[in-house]
Amino acid sequence: MQLCGEAGMASRSLRDDDPTPVPFFRLVTAGARILRDDPLSVVPKGHDQRDLREVSEFAHYLDLHRLLRQYLNRLPDWMGRIDAEKAATLRLWYKDACAFSEDAGVRFIEAIFANMDDGAMIIKIIATVADRPNDRFLAESELADFGERILLLAEERTDTFKRLMSSKSKDLGFMAEAGADISRCLMALMGLEQYIELARDGPWGKRVAAAHKTIAELVEGRLKTAAGHIQGALPMKSEKVAGRVRKDYPDVRTPMDEAATTNAKAMLTFLKDIKHTASSGGYASLLTKTVQEVETVLDGYMDDLIGIANHDAGLDVEAVMTLFEGVIDLIEALFGEERAALARRRVASSDLLNPSKSVA
Repeated sequence: MQLCGEAGMASRSLRDDDPTPVPFFRLVTAGARILRDDPLSVVPKGHDQRDLREVSEFAHYLDLHRLLRQYLNRLPDWMGRIDAEKAATLRLWYKDACAFSEDAGVRFIEAIFANMDDGAMIIKIIATVADRPNDRFLAESELADFGERILLLAEERTDTFKRLMSSKSKDLGFMAEAGADISRCLMALMGLEQYIELARDGPWGKRVAAAHKTIAELVEGRLKTAAGHIQGALPMKSEKVAGRVRKDYPDVRTPMDEAATTNAKAMLTFLKDIKHTASSGGYASLLTKTVQEVETVLDGYMDDLIGIANHDAGLDVEAVMTLFEGVIDLIEALFGEERAALARRRVASSDLLNPSKSVA
């Protein structure tokens, strides 16, 4: 009770940038001792052996509180570049953690893992502690579980992509989230490749290569259909030019189909989200070509629509403006707000909203 009182007093005047008060350390140490010496005082009624094991395990984690507090106080440092000094510090802390018990090193890494926003970054910590091991060594070490979890997550996501992208459904709504998931999956694989020496025939190297191959094939398959989905969302009509050649023009009398527009936006979001991992994914060249094709489709449609607004009389202004906004929404989905704002300025300066220009 006295220790709790001291900790309570210390917390009243504690500021964010103050060092951790000594009573806090003593309180956690005392808590670990209680859990270990008198577990029956904390387990619920009707407890079983599993409850007792969990109490014992929690006590082991509390034993590491001083080391973990030091690590977490410097958490931003470990997210950036780890130089020789930082690496030496991490290895020393890991060694000190291992001194507590046989499994304490794994618990130390597990606690770090639990405090990371990006769990895949744990590979960098493990690689630092183990001095950049190869996959054969790490797969047989006590730290293998962390790499296995990341690999399993990547493989599960890859299987999900394969199932969704192989679907014959006309609804492409899932593509709006698929790009971000693919990027996260590739980032996890990149972490393994960057920090672990992967052998082609190694236990992890083979699985990383297989995941890369599957992702590249699935993404490339969708990229080849992207421009077609965008064109499908834009109302068109065919007219003869000079009495012979037929040319497609925007159909200002037909509204954009809701389902086709939703699919187009999902596809554009997909293209945008996979951009940053295109090089590691192996589809950078095709993505660049696809984005250029889509840009040509959208810009061409916008140019034709501006031409109609400037030269055709008797237009339904509200209908044409709705069509303009639909096209601009597609432009913004892929190229961002700045490109969309530029398109809106073009519309604002057209004869559609300034009929006096045509009269003059």
